[in-house]
Amino acid sequence: MMRLLLLFSALSWGLNAQLLQDKFAEVYPERPYSVVALREAGGYNDLSVWLAINELDSSLSLGALGKEVQAAYQLERHILRDGKPHKSTYYLPTGDKERRLDYYYRQGQILAIDEFEFDSLQEEQLVYLHSFLYKKDSVPLQKVTEYKQERQFRQLFVYDFDEQGRLLRQKVEDVGQMRDLNAMQSIWPNKSLLLYSYEQEAELARLYHDQHRLVYRERAQLNEKGQVLTKTRKDRRNRLIWDENYQYSSQRLAKKERYRFSADGDRQLEERIFYEYEGPAGLLSRKIVEKAGRQYVYDFQYSISE
Repeated sequence: MMRLLLLFSALSWGLNAQLLQDKFAEVYPERPYSVVALREAGGYNDLSVWLAINELDSSLSLGALGKEVQAAYQLERHILRDGKPHKSTYYLPTGDKERRLDYYYRQGQILAIDEFEFDSLQEEQLVYLHSFLYKKDSVPLQKVTEYKQERQFRQLFVYDFDEQGRLLRQKVEDVGQMRDLNAMQSIWPNKSLLLYSYEQEAELARLYHDQHRLVYRERAQLNEKGQVLTKTRKDRRNRLIWDENYQYSSQRLAKKERYRFSADGDRQLEERIFYEYEGPAGLLSRKIVEKAGRQYVYDFQYSISE
């Protein structure tokens, strides 16, 4: 539950929009596909994501697959209708459904997203309702998240974009009261204020807790095409938390590495990600995540269904 809420809060920035190239991608749930790329590739409307876990063998060349630890299972399935997200279903390793997102539209814009969870009997239960409001020019203005078990409580996300469609500000605040605040504190993200600024060759972000206490700063260095080359995050005391570097092939992100800094300032590789694509539209076909002695191999299978 917390995983999805953090995803919705859009506190990670840059890569989702850069990789997917969908307008206002920061506002909506992150998804492993680009609506634009699917349309250019011939109108695929059915995507399944499969996950396999392998051993990470240091003797292997970079990106090569190690010995399988867990066989591949379907992790996600995304259905589009009329070129727009329609249903997204997420699965457990057992094959049981874990949760589902249902999308609703009005005049081509996402009006609401219903979020369901499944119990041990695979009975669905509506848990969250996310509703969206827009400015007259179709620019997202706010998102309201309602938790069905806390009917007197809402969470409000307010957005501000510049004329180029770049996010300048995201403010998150609580509205109303919870019946059991202590039980919910680990689920709902705290009040936050996320501010962006842009330079010719850099993007900067600052996240504030309770909308006034600085949590971290991020700086992304860009190339002449606006692609991220490096990214660093520092805490409120200006100490390095991690840095990342990005590599591209044929203008597509091919590899990302993250190095984390210890309290003593030691820099160690935390995670390495490889991206593979297919076709001229650049559909993501495989993502390999290497961390903590394991390889997490995500395979993307596209099809056209009725």
